[in-house]
Amino acid sequence: ARVDVERVIDPEQTKFFAPLEGAGWELVWADEFEGDALDRSKWTPEESCWGGGNQERQCYTDRAENIAVEEGSLFLRARKEEFSGPARPPEIAETPNPVLTQGYTSGKVRTRGLHAWKYGRIEMRAKVPGGQGVWPAFWLLGKDQWPG
Repeated sequence: ARVDVERVIDPEQTKFFAPLEGAGWELVWADEFEGDALDRSKWTPEESCWGGGNQERQCYTDRAENIAVEEGSLFLRARKEEFSGPARPPEIAETPNPVLTQGYTSGKVRTRGLHAWKYGRIEMRAKVPGGQGVWPAFWLLGKDQWPG
């Protein structure tokens, strides 16, 4: 797995299209997922069971069973297992945050609160699973809110 963030050096040079690699871009952030643990200075796991607002039936956990770094790759693993956790992630949690139980667990990592970019090019390489009911996603969201 690999995630790179580049910023444009000369906006006039790259106005309407992404240039060939290196042409007018400077790498400002990357993760090659080296080592055997998630780099917590780059990523924050989400812990919630709320379903993302679209009735997903999993709890996102911060457990090694769901989030692992192995041999230069990040693994976000879905598992069929009953799990109870916080109903919502911290930024939208109620007080108190109720506990929900779901029939699946999964992993979700975010740069929220750690990194944000106004302009740039984001590249990501991933191998996604196939199968009915699986919805892998790589989201690019605004710093403080969902696009509206």
